[in-house]
Amino acid sequence: MKKIHRYGMYFKRIHLDIEKEIHTKLSAYNLTKSQLDILNYLDQHPDQMTCQKDLQNYLHVSNATINGLVNRLEQNGYIYRITNSEDKRMVSIHPTEKANQIKDLFLTTIYNLEQKMMAHIAPDKQEELVNLLEQMIQNIESEDQPC
Repeated sequence: MKKIHRYGMYFKRIHLDIEKEIHTKLSAYNLTKSQLDILNYLDQHPDQMTCQKDLQNYLHVSNATINGLVNRLEQNGYIYRITNSEDKRMVSIHPTEKANQIKDLFLTTIYNLEQKMMAHIAPDKQEELVNLLEQMIQNIESEDQPC
């Protein structure tokens, strides 16, 4: 019988621990991790006209999910939308000053969390881990690979 390593269990546990730590900080700002991911995307692409489809592809979620996330961000004053005057179907999403004000706090939080996770792991091993994780994502997403 083949040995099953249950890699998914490890990934899930790490994911849940990260979510818990970040959720504790975010709740004071009425934000979720997914909403923070959207704000981070907007921060990383300041010169890009970002639409909901871009965010949907980035987060790998449904249109309904991204619509709810964006609506709540707008209601809470973290983003605003601009409708293209030439094509009303094109709506770009932009961070507000409120979003920009909390950016550094959460970048520091994420940085500290990554440092905590990688404590006692040599830099070359950290780089190797990133490469392995990227390869695993490619393997999972490849249609040519048998499951």
